[in-house]
Amino acid sequence: MNRKLAFLQSDAAVSPVTKSPRTRAEPGTRMSVLLSNPDYLLEGFAEKRCKYIGVLENIPTTLDLNDRNFLLNILDSSRNSGKLPWKLGLDDEVTVTISALNLKIIKEDRTGTVLHRLPIHEVASCVYVNDDDQHLLFLRAGDSDHAHCPVHVVMVNRRADAEEVCGILREVFQLVYTEATIRQLNDSITAGERGSMAATATQQTPSGGESAMRT
Repeated sequence: MNRKLAFLQSDAAVSPVTKSPRTRAEPGTRMSVLLSNPDYLLEGFAEKRCKYIGVLENIPTTLDLNDRNFLLNILDSSRNSGKLPWKLGLDDEVTVTISALNLKIIKEDRTGTVLHRLPIHEVASCVYVNDDDQHLLFLRAGDSDHAHCPVHVVMVNRRADAEEVCGILREVFQLVYTEATIRQLNDSITAGERGSMAATATQQTPSGGESAMRT
């Protein structure tokens, strides 16, 4: 699994996390808590309130999102053309939820409409950019099999919020990778045991058949 989480213009890294026994998370557990208890994300989810700017369509998958100027230029272009708003209001407030299964962008109103549901394996990268105290997160979805992909843009209140989101995604990717590795190992062991049993049965069958022929 190749996943990239980058901080542009950021010298600080997320603090190291420690693993804890698997325990069910309460819905909406704070991200700062989950950074020290990442296994919660296997059964629960974390959430962060932010504002949804919109989605940048048809971004070539080959482009490096670490290019700060590219990200801001394409965002400005979409805003200038009216595709995305310059000013954000109450209607743009959303909650981003993250679990081991998916990342959801949910409208923060009475309807709770799910604007986007991204399976975790389709979240390719998350990049943070600080643009004149606008703390922006660019979430690229899709895989390398496609020539273009969408990039979702959200704005959080402060840099610490952006670091929490990136930190949680990093933990989710690690958890999913670990779970997949363990599952694959268990499947291999099970397949090996079945193969051994089948081989034993095969070895015993000719002996029994040969004895019957002699009789």
